[in-house]
Amino acid sequence: MKKTKVNYNLKEAGITLMALVVTIIVLLILAGVTISLALGDNGIIGKAQYASNTWGNSTKNDLMMLNDISNNIALYIDKEEEKNTISITTGTLIDGDTFNKRIPETATSVVFTDQQKPEEVNGEDFSVENDSSIIAWLDQSTKTFYVSSCEKDKLIKANTNCSDMFTCHDSTTGIVNEYGEVEYVPQLKSIDFKNLNTEQTTDMNGMFSSAIFLQNINFGDYFKTSNVTQFHFMFFDCRCLTQLDLSAFDTHSAASMDSMFLMNQFSNQSLLQKIYVTDKFIIKNSTSGTGMFEGCISLVGGNGTTYNSSNTSKEYAHIDGGISNPGYFTDIKDK
Repeated sequence: MKKTKVNYNLKEAGITLMALVVTIIVLLILAGVTISLALGDNGIIGKAQYASNTWGNSTKNDLMMLNDISNNIALYIDKEEEKNTISITTGTLIDGDTFNKRIPETATSVVFTDQQKPEEVNGEDFSVENDSSIIAWLDQSTKTFYVSSCEKDKLIKANTNCSDMFTCHDSTTGIVNEYGEVEYVPQLKSIDFKNLNTEQTTDMNGMFSSAIFLQNINFGDYFKTSNVTQFHFMFFDCRCLTQLDLSAFDTHSAASMDSMFLMNQFSNQSLLQKIYVTDKFIIKNSTSGTGMFEGCISLVGGNGTTYNSSNTSKEYAHIDGGISNPGYFTDIKDK
């Protein structure tokens, strides 16, 4: 048998072996890089874990935010439902002028409420119907005059005529009546309308006129002005008020706003600095509004417009737009 001779090329074998070694080294390097990318501090697995944790925290925060929003919505709905469940009292409050004359001389505040009258206190019927649906009494210890529906969640229905309701005709000597007798001047410092519904009221002429001691008015949620046509002299010479929140005012029915915020020129005193409103405070072309802001020397609009004695009429009765559209009102959102 003939033997086949195998020839080995040592040179080629050496090259092949070297290539294998290089390949193994490259694979080891790639493996190291891959492991580093996967398991290092900034590796894929680490980043994946970080992303997972971040997503989890973000989801937790989102759920907490949604829960807060849900709670706020629930509170708002509850509040609105509470408003809708409140009914109007069957009686109607006496008219503004009559009310004014029956405010106790020593009272310094008036509160419209639904609380029960204390048994030990004498009360007066303030309803037009004289059916005791509205009772008023004075708390001697606090000098607070309460006007109440005396039934929980029942509002007091205001008279259509609330003119002169808290007015003071003379700030020094009192009111001289038709018989020449001097009557007292109410020295009210605060009024809280939280339980008075004025949605049927049409006349608020001089409602707080010359209430020179008045420092605070809370109009509450039920002080409605959408049907009011007469606003003239409403806050005349309320010199101790530093601000007015009229965000509840809807004035689209207004016919007269003449001298609405006028200050007595002889007193030379006005502390009123801010009047807050919404876009529902409307001045129509047909609405009269001469001298609305006359004497309001401390008044400043929301964008810095200051009082100018040459600009006191209805043209400045809007939210201050600065130099391009100056006004004396401030948006309630900026309060």
